[in-house]
Amino acid sequence: MGDVVSSVGGLFGAGGDPVGQAQFNPFDASSALGRATFSDGSADVQLSPELQRVYGGLLRQAPGQFQQAQSPQAALGFLSGQFAPQFERQQASQESRLFNQGLLGTTTGQLQTQGLREAQNQALVNSAMQAQNQAFQRGQGLLGSALNIGQAPMGLAQLGANLGQADLQTQQINLGLQEQAQQRQSDFFSSIISGGIGAASGFSGGGGRQPFRPQSLVALAETHRDLYQQQGNLL
Repeated sequence: MGDVVSSVGGLFGAGGDPVGQAQFNPFDASSALGRATFSDGSADVQLSPELQRVYGGLLRQAPGQFQQAQSPQAALGFLSGQFAPQFERQQASQESRLFNQGLLGTTTGQLQTQGLREAQNQALVNSAMQAQNQAFQRGQGLLGSALNIGQAPMGLAQLGANLGQADLQTQQINLGLQEQAQQRQSDFFSSIISGGIGAASGFSGGGGRQPFRPQSLVALAETHRDLYQQQGNLL
């Protein structure tokens, strides 16, 4: 009877390879920003050559701005040279005015001269502090821009992972359908075998009946196969 089962099973592809398992395979992705490739469960993310140059330039500029922000003396010395002509004109204008008023060299004139010097120094300090804050903000901006550029290809890695997840779900759906089809085929095949065994029992008695022949079961299976294919191929 085993040969008959093998013959009938061969008609429907029974005994074939089992349904496999779904696998997560992320997709490589690339764009003008860079590329993301996957291998052995890890991602390799790289910027495009153009963005690599921009990224490196921003990182080289940022430390200089932070250094300037930490050293206000440098800004103060620079601003002193920038404001020197303006301060000299203010001092000359004051001396001319005091001279015309007869106050040059007097206590009142000295107090006014001292007041102008203090006002100029305070303006210089305020400008240096403002320049220091601006340098710090520029350094932060340069560093932030570099970090943003460096993170740009991570979106490609996420895209590749999302595509891989979608493909995994599709695999799982297809495998589920295959399992259902195989189960229905197995049930259908079992019903054929059961019908064949019943027919064999009918032929086993006496009364001049013909003995059961395995070829009869094969013919019965072929008939069921044709009917099965008309109902729709499940695989």
